[in-house]
Amino acid sequence: MNIPVFGFTLFLGFVFSSFWFFKNTKNEFADNDQVISLITSLAIGWLLGGRLFFFLTNIKTFPNLLTFFFPWQYPGCSFTGGIIGMIITIIIATKKSKIDPWRLSDSALFPFLLYTIAYFLGQFLSNQEKLSLYQIILTIIITVFSGWLLNHYRSFAWYPSGKIGFTFLLAISFFFFSSFLLAFFLSAGLYFDSIIKLLLSLGAIILWYRRSGRELHQDVKILKFKANGQK
Repeated sequence: MNIPVFGFTLFLGFVFSSFWFFKNTKNEFADNDQVISLITSLAIGWLLGGRLFFFLTNIKTFPNLLTFFFPWQYPGCSFTGGIIGMIITIIIATKKSKIDPWRLSDSALFPFLLYTIAYFLGQFLSNQEKLSLYQIILTIIITVFSGWLLNHYRSFAWYPSGKIGFTFLLAISFFFFSSFLLAFFLSAGLYFDSIIKLLLSLGAIILWYRRSGRELHQDVKILKFKANGQK
């Protein structure tokens, strides 16, 4: 069987990351079927979002609209579009099942990073692009840092709320901002995709700050005081 390398690594990444997510989050759900249903919905959301985003950013290369539904003839999926599809899916699915999505966030971080590594590893093995290799290295660094941060963030004095999601949001923000820089400087043709990555990074860091329990006006006063003190 002639199995494309990218498709094979993506499949393995999905299987292992799904199992990891299932193992760490099943206690948050009423039963196992509910977890499996969410994983299936996330997979569909990723595929639809990734395909739609790829189609919209490469619409001139598609002969007609129907070719959107034939990925085996006109292959291509956008990683950023897939993430947007997953975000929309998780909002809808958790609201429907009345589950707090933040309770799943830290448990979902490492499966997400594993899937990300599999995605870019498949791309690198397929075309040997430096951008994909840099993305793999970047994701590994974020994974190691997140492991340390997950065990220590509640002891940070500047995160008074102690709410779950600290590591997830900070890691996601750092990942997309770094990806924005890589894509912007190494792939001029991905300008629109780079802007979306920057927006995702900013959105994650804003949510991170809002959940921190800090007051913006108080932090601004502290910064002004320190600046005046240095003068």
